[in-house]
Amino acid sequence: MKKVLLSLICLASIATASAQFSLGAKAGAQLTDFRGGSYFAEDSKMKVGYYGGAYGRYHFTKTMAAQAEVLYSAQGAKIEDGSDDYNHNLNYITVPVMFQYHLPVGLYFETGPQISFLTKAELKDGDDKLDVKDATKKTDFAWVAGAGYKITEEIAVNARYNFGISDINDTEMGGKAHNNAIQLGISWKLFGK
Repeated sequence: MKKVLLSLICLASIATASAQFSLGAKAGAQLTDFRGGSYFAEDSKMKVGYYGGAYGRYHFTKTMAAQAEVLYSAQGAKIEDGSDDYNHNLNYITVPVMFQYHLPVGLYFETGPQISFLTKAELKDGDDKLDVKDATKKTDFAWVAGAGYKITEEIAVNARYNFGISDINDTEMGGKAHNNAIQLGISWKLFGK
C-alpha cells in the first residue's frame, strides 16, 4: 500500500511540474556595440545583429517564473577609425537565466545574469577579414533586463537590454571593452502550459 501511495504522489508531482513547465523557441534582431575605455570601444557605433535559440520556463506561481535560454548571438560593433571604417564581428553562444514577473494582462518583466561563450571574433573591412579570437576573451558576463507581452498563449514579443559586465579585451594594451546589446524579438511556446 505504501508503494502504491508513494507512486501516486510521484505521478502527481510529475504532472504538476509538467503543467508548470514550457519549452519554446525565440529569435530577433539586436543593436550591439562596445562600451569602455579601449580605442575600439571609444570609436564604436551600433551594429545590427540577430539572435535565436530555445528556452525552457518554469512557473513557480502564476506570476513568478524562471526562464533559461540557449541562444546563438551575432553581435559586435561598427568601428569608425578616421577614414577607415570596419566591422568588429563577435559571435557567441549565450545562456541567460531570467527571473520573470507576469501580470494577468499578459505583460511581464524579467531580469537575470547571462554567460556567453565566444565562437568567432573577426575584423572585417570590405572583403578583408582578420581573425581576432586570440585577442578576445572566451567568456563574457552580462546582466540582462527587459519586458515582454504575450499576444496569445503561444506567442510573445519582448525587448531587452544586455549590460556587459566583464572586459572582453584579452590583450595587454587597448584598455577595457564591454559588450552592450538592445534586443527586440518574438518567442513561440512549443510545449507545455
